[in-house]
Amino acid sequence: MRKTCILITCDYPYDTGESFLENEIDYLSRAFQNIYIFPINAHEGDKMTRSLPSNAVAFPVGCVHNATRIFVYAFRGLLVHNAELKIWSLNPKYMAANLYARGRSAYIRKFILEKITGCHIDCSDATIYSYWFADQALAAGLLKETLKRDFPMIKAVSRAHRYDLYWDRNMAGYLPYQDVSLRLLDSVHPCSDDGSNYLKKIHPEYSEKIATARLGTKDLDLAPQPVRTVFVTCCSLKKFKRISLFAEAYCALLKKNPECYWYCIGDGEELELIQSIVKNAHSESNVQFLGRLSNRNVLDFYRENAVSYFVNVSTTEGLPVSIMEAMSYGIPTIATDVGGSGEIVTGETGLLLPAELTADMLTDYLAKEISISKEEYAEKRQNARKMWEDKYSADKNYREWCDVLTMQEV
Repeated sequence: MRKTCILITCDYPYDTGESFLENEIDYLSRAFQNIYIFPINAHEGDKMTRSLPSNAVAFPVGCVHNATRIFVYAFRGLLVHNAELKIWSLNPKYMAANLYARGRSAYIRKFILEKITGCHIDCSDATIYSYWFADQALAAGLLKETLKRDFPMIKAVSRAHRYDLYWDRNMAGYLPYQDVSLRLLDSVHPCSDDGSNYLKKIHPEYSEKIATARLGTKDLDLAPQPVRTVFVTCCSLKKFKRISLFAEAYCALLKKNPECYWYCIGDGEELELIQSIVKNAHSESNVQFLGRLSNRNVLDFYRENAVSYFVNVSTTEGLPVSIMEAMSYGIPTIATDVGGSGEIVTGETGLLLPAELTADMLTDYLAKEISISKEEYAEKRQNARKMWEDKYSADKNYREWCDVLTMQEV
């Protein structure tokens, strides 16, 4: 057991984001004597929304998180003097991203360092753990560089997911200082093999530091056996999630398969559009909008309702925890082949779709999938559950992850 874990998050245990950490925290609490959590977007006075183990405490970092944040941290970035953090491009977007990362990582590092000193946090046997491979990871690496002079056993690692990993998922079109972070950190762990292969391709000199560490979900129950075709989607209703596309395809499917039903979980910018598509198709009686649910309520929903298929038609993903959760209940998944989705969704566990889709194409795919035999569908349910058991069980994956975090050598 290592003494100290310094965990850098975006919001957890505040707000509702990073719900997947709710599965991981119990394992961390058994692997470390003390856990100090630094949610960078939370502020003093914010209400904590998740309970923590008795050996964990959170220190809100208070980063600016509104529309002015780019200007605030870009200006601070101008004042950072670090030979490694070079401004190498005259491209305005790249330059802004570099300055932003410099300023924000410096602020995070300084805040944590002050708490370590002021609260007498023992770093003699510590792991700095960044949940995201963005400026938080850069801050973790810089913090390690500062502390290792007094604490040579300290180590620093980072997970990597989607927007923090793939350059084309970032609004600047690239992610600054990934190479510096890789040099400073002991290891980086994308949540999918797709992510690991991507990172190794663009930074081959650090391949030995890159290894997949999958997320996982808890084993809560199996879903009831459906007696009719029931789809469920569960995501933020942003454009890249393409739930409006699914709504068009689903409403067309209903014309030939009027027994189908759709539960839509989530809210967001496309909610009104999706609702209008359903209304204009006169499909309101076959759709229920459940709104934004807590992770606990989502899991309760799966346990209490008979669902035939979980659907994810995003244009981009890391490796969705939502798919893991559905498959843990034995629910087959229909998903687009983006990010790491193809590592969990196959013809045996559901249906893997091409990334480029039209509503008509999706209607045809859905119609073909729901026409399979009862025996074939039952086998997909079994395979979905087995896929989860083999690769995405929280108990298996987080025990292995804690071994990575607590090992003296990576």
